[in-house]
Amino acid sequence: MRVGLAVSEHTRSNQSQMKLPLPERGVVCVCKAADDHIVQQLNQLVVERYARLTSMCVIVVALENACGSGSASAQPPPPRHPECAELPCTTYCGKKWATLLEDVLARPVTHWYRCKFGMLCALVPVVWDGRCLAVCQMVCAQSDGEERFERAVEMLEVLIENYLARDAEYLAKRNVVGAVEEAGGVQVNDVKHPGVLRAMNYIERHLSNPSMTVARVAREVEMNPSYLAHLFSQETGVRMSRHIAERRLALARNLLVETDWQVKRVAMESGHANADWFSHLFRVHMGTTPTRYRREHRV
Repeated sequence: MRVGLAVSEHTRSNQSQMKLPLPERGVVCVCKAADDHIVQQLNQLVVERYARLTSMCVIVVALENACGSGSASAQPPPPRHPECAELPCTTYCGKKWATLLEDVLARPVTHWYRCKFGMLCALVPVVWDGRCLAVCQMVCAQSDGEERFERAVEMLEVLIENYLARDAEYLAKRNVVGAVEEAGGVQVNDVKHPGVLRAMNYIERHLSNPSMTVARVAREVEMNPSYLAHLFSQETGVRMSRHIAERRLALARNLLVETDWQVKRVAMESGHANADWFSHLFRVHMGTTPTRYRREHRV
């Protein structure tokens, strides 16, 4: 899906100058927190293939924290596309980058516009499980025409889809490593079975659903419940039902500290249908009440 943006013309006078990095063809621009594996795969499977197929350059910017929301101001500075090398370097480009990146993070679909210099510019997101891992910046000269530009965008989208399909197992594991290890002591890097990885990924995305059970997870990943439960315990050392309960409590702890929601809403948002039972469970596991935990852990 693409979104076209109309851009009004502005005069070039009195524009303050800004220095933007000018990457060479095939280089992936990254932030310091970028995942090295993702960067390498994007370079090989998207950037280099796109250059061979189209003789055009795409710049891939890996996003810090790889989150699907947030302010563009916390993300990498604008790269300078080789197609723009001969154009004036102004604050206009930086502002358009920030605005467009913010739009992409809020709504991770392809966004494009014609800039005031007549160039056709697009940001194509690399999205996995609702999270924007990176954005691909491509630029076409005005003389290339919108039809060629749209075909080039479609080619880039196909290459990104191919990358996501090829790297799905790594991405699924990466998606749950940090959060799961924090709560349950599960060593996700030791998990090898793709069915268990899919189950863990599904659990992370549906913690707020009180109807999520071992049987429900098994049905969603198309496995026999007993077999999946056995595999899960074997690979993680933790029963799946206990893992779900621990992940829900971890989510509840985070919500208590990060939001002002009432305990009843925290219970619902963390997959506990009954607020009184949630408070009981919380006290049993944490040794304190949700209200006191919030008061003690807020900065």
